Amino acid sequence: MSTSSDPASGPAASSAGTFRFRLLAACVVLVGLAFVQDPGLLAADTKLDLALAPADWLARALHLWDAEGAFGQLQNQAYGYLWPMGPFFLLGWLVDLPGWVVQRLWQGLVMSVAMVGTAKVARALGVRSDLACLLAGFAFALSPRLLTTLGPISIEAWPSALAPWVLLPLVRGATQGSPRRAAALSALAVAMVGGVNAAATFAVLPMGIVWILTRTGGARRRSLMLWWPLFTALGTLWWLVPLFVMGAYSPPFLDFIETTTVTTFPTTIFDALRGTSNWVPYADGGSRAGNDLLRTSWVLVLSGVLLLLGAAGLLDRRTPHRAFLGLSLLVGVLMVTAGHRGAVEGWFAAPLADLLDGVLAPLRNVHKFDPVVRLPLVLGLAFVVDRLLVALREQRDAPRADRFNQRVLVAAAVLAVIGCAAPAVQGRVEPAGATLGVPDYWQETADYVAAESAGGTALLVPGSPFGQYLWGDTADEPMQWLADSRWAVRNVIPLTPPATIRMLDGLERRLAEGDGSPGLTAALQRAGVEHLVVRNDIERSDDVPDPVLVHQAIEASPGIERVAGFGPPVGGDAHLRDDQQRVLVNGGWQAERAAVEVYAVGSPSAAPAAVSGGAPTVLVGGPEDLPDLLDLDDVLGDGPAVLAPDADSEASPDGDPGRVVLTDGLRERERSFARIHDGYSAVTTPGDVRREDRPVTDYPLDDMDRWTTKARLVGAAALSASSSMSDGGTTGGSERGRLPYAALDGAPDTAWDSGFATEGLAWWRVDLDEPLEVEELTVTAARHDGRQRLRVVTDHGASDPVELSPGGTRRVLLPDGEDGSTAVTWLRVEAAGGPSTERLSVAEVDVPGLDVRRVLDLPTVPEEWGAPDVVALRADLDGRTGCAEVSLQDRCAAGRERTGEDGPVVRRAFTLPTPAAYDVSLTARPRAGAALDALVLNDQPAGAVAGSLALPDPRAGAVAAIDGDPSTTWLADPTDDQVELRLSWLGRRLVTGLDLDVDADVAARLPDRVLLTFTRAGRTVELREVELGRDGRAAFPGVRADGLTVQVVSAEPVSDLGFDGSSALVPVGIGDVSVTGVPFLPLGLTDRAVRRPCGSGPDLRVGSRLLRTAVTASALELLQGAEVPAEVCGPGSTGPLPLAAGTAEVAAERSDAFDAATVVLTSTTADAPAAAPSPATTEGGAGTGSPVTRSLQPAPGDTLVVLRENANAGWVATQDGEALEPVVVDGWQQGFRLAGDGPVEVRFAPDRTYRLGLLGGAVALVGLLVVVALTRRRWSGPVPPPLADRRVPAVVAGGLALAGAGLVAGTVGLVVGALTTGALVLLGRKAPEVAPWVLALPLLAAAAAYAATPWGSSAGWAGDDAWVGYLALVPFVAVVASVGSARVRRGGTRRFSRIAGTSSSR
Repeated sequence: MSTSSDPASGPAASSAGTFRFRLLAACVVLVGLAFVQDPGLLAADTKLDLALAPADWLARALHLWDAEGAFGQLQNQAYGYLWPMGPFFLLGWLVDLPGWVVQRLWQGLVMSVAMVGTAKVARALGVRSDLACLLAGFAFALSPRLLTTLGPISIEAWPSALAPWVLLPLVRGATQGSPRRAAALSALAVAMVGGVNAAATFAVLPMGIVWILTRTGGARRRSLMLWWPLFTALGTLWWLVPLFVMGAYSPPFLDFIETTTVTTFPTTIFDALRGTSNWVPYADGGSRAGNDLLRTSWVLVLSGVLLLLGAAGLLDRRTPHRAFLGLSLLVGVLMVTAGHRGAVEGWFAAPLADLLDGVLAPLRNVHKFDPVVRLPLVLGLAFVVDRLLVALREQRDAPRADRFNQRVLVAAAVLAVIGCAAPAVQGRVEPAGATLGVPDYWQETADYVAAESAGGTALLVPGSPFGQYLWGDTADEPMQWLADSRWAVRNVIPLTPPATIRMLDGLERRLAEGDGSPGLTAALQRAGVEHLVVRNDIERSDDVPDPVLVHQAIEASPGIERVAGFGPPVGGDAHLRDDQQRVLVNGGWQAERAAVEVYAVGSPSAAPAAVSGGAPTVLVGGPEDLPDLLDLDDVLGDGPAVLAPDADSEASPDGDPGRVVLTDGLRERERSFARIHDGYSAVTTPGDVRREDRPVTDYPLDDMDRWTTKARLVGAAALSASSSMSDGGTTGGSERGRLPYAALDGAPDTAWDSGFATEGLAWWRVDLDEPLEVEELTVTAARHDGRQRLRVVTDHGASDPVELSPGGTRRVLLPDGEDGSTAVTWLRVEAAGGPSTERLSVAEVDVPGLDVRRVLDLPTVPEEWGAPDVVALRADLDGRTGCAEVSLQDRCAAGRERTGEDGPVVRRAFTLPTPAAYDVSLTARPRAGAALDALVLNDQPAGAVAGSLALPDPRAGAVAAIDGDPSTTWLADPTDDQVELRLSWLGRRLVTGLDLDVDADVAARLPDRVLLTFTRAGRTVELREVELGRDGRAAFPGVRADGLTVQVVSAEPVSDLGFDGSSALVPVGIGDVSVTGVPFLPLGLTDRAVRRPCGSGPDLRVGSRLLRTAVTASALELLQGAEVPAEVCGPGSTGPLPLAAGTAEVAAERSDAFDAATVVLTSTTADAPAAAPSPATTEGGAGTGSPVTRSLQPAPGDTLVVLRENANAGWVATQDGEALEPVVVDGWQQGFRLAGDGPVEVRFAPDRTYRLGLLGGAVALVGLLVVVALTRRRWSGPVPPPLADRRVPAVVAGGLALAGAGLVAGTVGLVVGALTTGALVLLGRKAPEVAPWVLALPLLAAAAAYAATPWGSSAGWAGDDAWVGYLALVPFVAVVASVGSARVRRGGTRRFSRIAGTSSSR
């Protein structure tokens, strides 16, 4: 029978005591190795709570609902930490060990468990040499998967470490002892895995299943097959029940995290065999061990040696249990490579990928099944080394060359194991950013917020993907273990309902754009936010807003006041001096602030934990729209709101939902879930293609497609592009204004930009509704990009290439058709080599006869609802205009502006089920330029006109140079090579000097030499070149003039350095101008509001009716660029606007000085919004005895009670014993419709089932322990006979090998598999002694290819090369096919024994 040898027999074997001692010594080495990883530093491993506050974490895990974090949340698989990781850290905490010591002890335990388990399995399977067993143990414990997960997420390494222990009892139980006890011990090992990650836990089972299935039949096998599943179920019940309960009530967060496209791209055949199939190191530069394994060439070569030896061991006919090992490898490779799309992919890769993004989403991280691949390979290594060592001991008379070769192979194996563990040896297992600890000021912050809390939430701002701070990387937020009150943050993996994420994104957008307002304050209060915790010590990145903008938004929002600051100051001066040269820091956007600041949002009672109110307003929009809508008078008011999907399902019997507000919010966009800020595209337009390969395109709401605002093209069928800066996944964040439509909107100041994400040539295309006769067109390049070479392609071919300078326009002649026709159905502008092939930036494509309009269609409300009470329309205007308020001063920096996507005309369409009459109100935003300057300077004795502007913000316009405010600065276009400023004044004055000034903190270069042109009545009277002093002053003989043009000849050298070390171009600028002899400069602007002429504001067209508007604003308001009101004026301006039933189209077109911001239509019959809700007395929640119960007392007469917590189907409420109807308020808050005025009892119902599941599972686990204890004492009944290997017919083995080849590598793989199988048969007959080495050798060649072009190489990545994949396929197929060949029992030819290194005489 083919079973394992007696571990204690043979010359290479040691006594059991010696083996145990060597295992212990090896464990000491591994624990020591753990302690050399960043000693003294806390690493962001798994949950940092476990190292710093394990008792609190485990206590929260005993409940399904966490009332403290994220506005109330289900704790995702927190129960999994209850055993064994949680108690381990709790014990360390109880004995007062430093957190970093407990972390390293745990990591040492993980590696030791993995090593000892693997060594014991090797011994049980027949490996006699201690060195071979230990080498296999080290190879497994220090394998790539364990090294890449041990530091950042050791809880994922723990299941891999226990995989050998799950297998070991089954191996032993197949031949000796009680099979029931063996099954119980294996199940106990499964129970020890824990339940943090179900997929990782499941990964420990396949090898046990394969082991049992490859045993011969009999009573022992039947017993194992019966008891092992039963005991495993008992051992995992403690986390299976909570898992299913959580799954029933959990938000669909799997749709928002990594997709199969991400998780499977590195699961090539070679990477699956090597163990580098985990996608995280490929994407995370902070994974030091992972990057070393992927990028270090000599480590890659040594991994090839290790794989070669392991595969050779599996291919050797004398290796026992080859059916088990080979089929395990087959199962493991199929699992790890499932869904992989690439140069080499299997037959069913695409549907498997779809399944992994669908019903199999919990398993999409297929790299977690690596142990099923790793164990067979390290066991193959053990068998090779074992035979080599036995040969060295027993064949002392062998030729010296043979013994030398054997020693070299053993040394190579040892060296390969050590070399592949280089990241551990070099102390690079912990992720980057390890820290000495969380600063004390964070504890002070948490204590302060808890002491001042009245039950509301402290919102950490700005949001960031992870907790990465200037002082270290904690991954999770410090408040998670420090807080004793409610807190929340927008991070990259929010475990909250999608509507809550959208609400937070609406707040974060305002903060990121620096757009503060009363609406932002009101939105925070509606969310129950009572404190903002501003994290000035957060690490900067392109997904963390500039602190300057965050503070600007907060300080511009009335009712939000700074109440405390903690920690040392961060930030610093806005500029430095370097050898008399001024160096700006971050464009001057820099100020010194406390590390953490706390702001109170209104009074302590302004954000209670629960409120009660009257009938809600029905809002057709999204939760993210609330801050904007709350800024509009009498649209929402302070009362509660119910989103349309919720109102539609809960409408009253007569169909009347009450007050209805229709908006153009909830727009159809594509979201990049990896980003928090600027992570969504422009509204998708016909022709757009999905850039993100995901099951969902955005955070979904119920019946979202029904209630979404969508874009429609008029005049064209589709618009498309190779890529756009407006795409959601654009590096650095989406710039929505750079969408393809910007090239057709008629505005030269907007442009489509392809960005650098294009694969191949950049291109832009429009498909027409019907053929259009076009002989020529003109193309205008964007102003701020380099020279471009492009051509136009149509149905009839390509034009000649043309080259455009920045802002340049060229006429392009189009080719005719073969029949002379000029009619085209599509046009494509594409790069044509030269300066730009991968990027194009086109401001305008002017096609004669082509007029394309982009209209956003609002959702249609149900007919029974009647006409909406309010229609609120908002332009997509980005608040980042390039200027910000820093330390009470305006500072502008070129290149920091973002454009909105609507362009010059805001077009909307909506359908009214019935006729209605509406009052119209508008707001507008000033736009820098000559027209706005004329309005600001109206009735002023002096004026200024700029030759160019760097920014659209009036604070950087020409008037900024003469307004008397040194912080406002005129900035010239950085690309302008003839910068000039034209000044004029009343009357002729004798000019004798000039004084120019720039604030040192402003990113502008002060002119040091200028050419002055003096004019009288528009005529030049004198030219004079003047050199300015260091103070910007110059005196000269007087010239009588009424105008002066200042042309800049040269300017001071100034540099601008960003926090990432990059430099930015600093434009010429002037903060203040004084002209000696002209008493009017600088000006004094008034704050008196003035009604501007009719037509000064945007034009509004409703259907065929044109309405002119007039703006009312002071000169200071216009200069500050604030949104100002505009009123309808001129003919037809009196009385309400009547609208007929049917579709109404609204177009608000910008004027010379103003962009349209909002248009609000209010029905003349609309009721006023509901009154503000009243606080509801609350008992329960965060910081109280129970996180899952609430006792509320609503105000008398109210019809609705609302918890400022996430809605969830698990919440139930009763009032006077009657169950209340649940309702979702503001799209995300849990509410209930009241049945009276009595107290309301609220509870989270599934928590009881959750806790009973934990208790029942604990009892089952104890029962399993009892079974283990009892079966150890005695075994009643006859002992079943031992099991042997089940022989696999050669035909079956070959079929499995070929099927595996096709499933892994497709049809080409099938051909390679067939050739490999043929080679295996041929070599097995002709040269069996070299067959294992020949067939394993391609792995070394593949490793060499990876070493030549590793991940990140400028020459590409070997994983993208098909030939490398097919090389790795050869040994895989050979191993599977060889399971059908008979085992050679300790014999063979002399020649074979020389090469293989095994005695032929035993």
